[in-house]
Amino acid sequence: MSEILQHHRPRAIEARSPGFHLDHLGVGKYADSLQSRIKRMRLLQSASVAELRDVRHGASHTGQSLADRLSERLVVLKAMCSKIAMHLHPEWRAELFRKLDEMLNPEEWDDEFDLPSEKSFSTFLRMVIYLHPTRRPSIGLAHNGNFLAAWRDGENRIVIECLANDQVRWILSHTVEGDRERGAGETQIHRVPEVTSAYDPESLFANGHKILA
Repeated sequence: MSEILQHHRPRAIEARSPGFHLDHLGVGKYADSLQSRIKRMRLLQSASVAELRDVRHGASHTGQSLADRLSERLVVLKAMCSKIAMHLHPEWRAELFRKLDEMLNPEEWDDEFDLPSEKSFSTFLRMVIYLHPTRRPSIGLAHNGNFLAAWRDGENRIVIECLANDQVRWILSHTVEGDRERGAGETQIHRVPEVTSAYDPESLFANGHKILA
């Protein structure tokens, strides 16, 4: 899991996502209400959002130049965003496009990295739609082409590596009364709130001054 932090791209993108609303049942500060969870699960199953799961890895064109391969991948990633545009605030979508341009800039590209994974980006977009955070994450790439989303609040932070098919790998660290605690795991995007609830991550995801949806 330490590799997730080590692979966080030096030129990580400051892209920020729409609002993440936290409802409480009294079974922990970060627990979702059943109604809210059902609503968000239905959103994942809606036509445009569900179609993101059908994305396939791009074909390998060994004869193409790096610039051409990056350009083609950029078009694919932006097209994926456009399919679910109604779920992304226009300001954040424009910022995400601009940051994708920076990330796939041939002049800045690190040859040790694989091209960004469409399957990973699908998981990233679906995670953002499901979690609906009010604090925008930093975005980077792992060496294997998986997208990384990171939230930080002072010394506390969570980094989520987006794998294929809604699977994510997370690592979280925070300080409680001077003691440093860490947790890590792998789960589906709809389970992120539950599996991280013991670490009280609300301050990482939530920022009432940055609600964009």
